[in-house]
Amino acid sequence: LSHGNGLSSTLGLFSTDMTKPLLSNLVFELYHFLLLSFLF
Repeated sequence: LSHGNGLSSTLGLFSTDMTKPLLSNLVFELYHFLLLSFLF
């Protein structure tokens, strides 16, 4: 049980480390798109 808990916790840490840069990149792209649409 503790091994499975550790495995899921490691998997959760890995998934958050993978999705965090993707999410910040998406927010940056969206902000850039809005900035360009406001300028032009």
